[in-house]
Amino acid sequence: MKWTRSKLVLLFSISILLLLLSGHILHQLARNSHPGNQPLGHYNPIREASNTTGTNGYAKQALIYDPLYRDHPNKTLYAIIIPLLKSNGYEVTVYAGRNATLEPLVYMNGYSLVIIRAHGGYNNKSSGIYGRGEYIFTGLLYNEALSYYGDTIQRLVKNGELAVGVVPPDNSGVTENELNELPKQLVVSPLFIQHKTMLKKGAVIFVFSCYSMNDQTLAQVFTGKGAAGVIGWRGGVTNRYMDAVLPIVVEEYVSKGLRGVERFIGENGLKDPVTGGELQVYSGK
Repeated sequence: MKWTRSKLVLLFSISILLLLLSGHILHQLARNSHPGNQPLGHYNPIREASNTTGTNGYAKQALIYDPLYRDHPNKTLYAIIIPLLKSNGYEVTVYAGRNATLEPLVYMNGYSLVIIRAHGGYNNKSSGIYGRGEYIFTGLLYNEALSYYGDTIQRLVKNGELAVGVVPPDNSGVTENELNELPKQLVVSPLFIQHKTMLKKGAVIFVFSCYSMNDQTLAQVFTGKGAAGVIGWRGGVTNRYMDAVLPIVVEEYVSKGLRGVERFIGENGLKDPVTGGELQVYSGK
């Protein structure tokens, strides 16, 4: 049986189950091969939530969380977005590639704007400990996370806050056996965001990943924790189209606010011509 990238919704659910059955055979990396962040539970927030101007003269803080950079780096995107944010009064903190660990997803309380660029998965039914909703791939492989965080990872997998997923190659078929041989990546479920994330009230969250707005479970978790709104994709989206749209929508937001983004999307109907994925805004209203 062949699997394609278009089957990622179903594939993601299956990959979770496959890993839970085979996770005990995964080998840990050497203890000195972890990213630069401190282990979960021993990490100091980058900046306390504050309405005052920071030490570098910036009144607002923006976080770019970019695990996708590990597989699909885009320095041109950064060359556009970071100056754009700085020119609009934001101090910008970036966690990219393997540095896109769990801590930045926990300590979001210092940021009024969060931009997530990641692989995404969607679980379309509740199955055991895993609920419906949209899942975010981190920048860590599962065995790296085991080496870095130890037993904490296994505990969070068992209670459904973390899962493990694989990303099939673009535009190619893959058998179920080949699927199980793909690199296993650490994935965050909506439960992790609900239980662990600290969020600044009124923050706006961009979740630029496949399926990030499929049934709005993740968006509802963010707004339930105080976010003003979430901008994400219903359906799959290609990296090329997603990266082309991101700076345009960020510019709309910093110049016209969340309502301006809603109007812009409504007037322009941003839809990936390859996948049909649509950009949407959720504000809980």
